[in-house]
Amino acid sequence: MSGNGSSAALARASESEGAFTVSDLGRVLLKRLWVILLVVSVVVGFAVGVSFWQTPEYVASTKLLVGQEQGNGVDTNLGGSVSGLQALTQTMIIAIDTRPVADEAIRRLGLEISPDELLGNLTIEQIESSQFILLSYTATDPATATQVVNTVGQVSSERISEASATA
Repeated sequence: MSGNGSSAALARASESEGAFTVSDLGRVLLKRLWVILLVVSVVVGFAVGVSFWQTPEYVASTKLLVGQEQGNGVDTNLGGSVSGLQALTQTMIIAIDTRPVADEAIRRLGLEISPDELLGNLTIEQIESSQFILLSYTATDPATATQVVNTVGQVSSERISEASATA
């Protein structure tokens, strides 16, 4: 029984020694307030500095519809099947992301960038479960981003139409 009595006394002693109250916390925070404020100020200052230092980037986007002939519904060569249209959409994504398309867009706009740079800032993806391709271009100037993405879309559409006409 003496074992139980001594462990109860130990528990009471450790409770009184280890009790940490809200007022204790307040005292510690007030004592270290200057450190807390300094750390917060440095972090906020760093974040603001980095955001001002960065060059803004603008993204322009456009959508292309694949497998639609003018005046008609779905391209008859594919029989209108969903899997056929999605395969054609994936093929068009690969065809758009090529040097000839980038070269032509650069030529039309008179840009002084390489085709690799244009393609590096161009994102091409199929909009889920649809015949739409989403083209997005990132640039430091909003007008340039818009012009490039629209021109790439136009060049791509022309090349797709040319390929369809010869097939």
